[in-house]
Amino acid sequence: MAREPDAITRKLQHGESGARFLVVFAPQQVPARHLLAIGKLVIGRAATCDIVVEHETISRQHAALHVTASGVEIEDLGSANGTSVAGNVVAKGTKVLVPLGTMIALGEVVALLRSGPNEDDDVESSRPGEIERVAATHLPVLIMGETGAGKEVVAETIVAKSPRKDAPFVRINCAALTETLFESEVFGHERGAFTSAERAKPGLLETADGGTVLLDEVGELPLAAQAKLLRVLESGEVTRVGAVASKRVNVRFLAATNRDLAAMVEMGTFRADLLYRLDGITVRVAPLRERTAEIPTLARQLLEAGCKVSGRKPPVLGDEAIARLVEYEWPGNVRELRRVMERVAALVPGATVDRSDLEPLLISAMRMSRPPPPPSTPSTSSLRDEVKSEVESIERARIEDALRRAAGNQTQAAKLLGISRRTLIDRIERFGLPRPRRGS
Repeated sequence: MAREPDAITRKLQHGESGARFLVVFAPQQVPARHLLAIGKLVIGRAATCDIVVEHETISRQHAALHVTASGVEIEDLGSANGTSVAGNVVAKGTKVLVPLGTMIALGEVVALLRSGPNEDDDVESSRPGEIERVAATHLPVLIMGETGAGKEVVAETIVAKSPRKDAPFVRINCAALTETLFESEVFGHERGAFTSAERAKPGLLETADGGTVLLDEVGELPLAAQAKLLRVLESGEVTRVGAVASKRVNVRFLAATNRDLAAMVEMGTFRADLLYRLDGITVRVAPLRERTAEIPTLARQLLEAGCKVSGRKPPVLGDEAIARLVEYEWPGNVRELRRVMERVAALVPGATVDRSDLEPLLISAMRMSRPPPPPSTPSTSSLRDEVKSEVESIERARIEDALRRAAGNQTQAAKLLGISRRTLIDRIERFGLPRPRRGS
């Protein structure tokens, strides 16, 4: 059954079709809107507006979106708290073109213009020519897919085919960095910023200036780190730990994840505004079981690479062996196929690989790719560690807040916290916080 079009779709259906855009908002309770054809849409707090945004900083009739054949323009309708595009104020009655991926500020409400679902914003990585089109843009790219499906290979391909191919390409494993390490490694630090900072160190974002950064496993970032990353995406500036001045960086961001970030936004574990910033174009990497036509070629390539390491001539994959590879489910995706072909190169001595040669290797791979069962109840030690971590997080936040309120004066901050200055210094060193100036 066809879904009944909403009021905006009905309003625009009289116009010339073809332009397809999507405008998404933060806070998340304001629904995204598809702009399906040419027309004018008024945004405001009044119930009569085409897009109603109930927020105290939004005027009754705040702004208007003009969807044209060549793009989308925004006009401020005399709002009390203003409208801006990429930080530039839109004068009342003036129409300003909004490029795709650009942030729009309506009072304190943030909106992002993206291409609609029938355009480049959702790309299957296996479609010919699509990666080249994505690579040619300067938009951030969100690469989604199961573990081992080849997200990093897609990122490498985007970089290799992009205008930044000769510039630095920096990979950041978000799952491997704690909140404290994230700030120091990604933003860098000044000499003396904390106890072990014996010399100044540029962060990964600085070293990637002019190039591309891959945020691998971005869904694993703690919320505090997400907020700090968002500031970089919005301002294009990084501030080293312990520094006063910030530095501008020109970086294109790619982000990869096997998590459902939209569901994490609903759960409150991932920031909606960060998702909007990262999701300029979505590239979905299909699991290997849905790309069966690629399996024979991939298997031969991986087998050849495995044999090159051991210095032997690659055996031939027989027809029955190929059929078995194609019918297998590959829960570990390309990563699992690589491991199987490495085992073939090491363990199958003949010049031809048969189905019978593969069976024990696939059974072994299936056992390894099966995730361990979750524990029925957490152990006492894990509960203790979890509580300790929460307490330390609260204590760290209180110390940072006290130092801010005391303008960095350690003696005053210690009084606010009700502890001695020596204890405060010990906590600062334990948490790796920047050392403020000495109190009198």
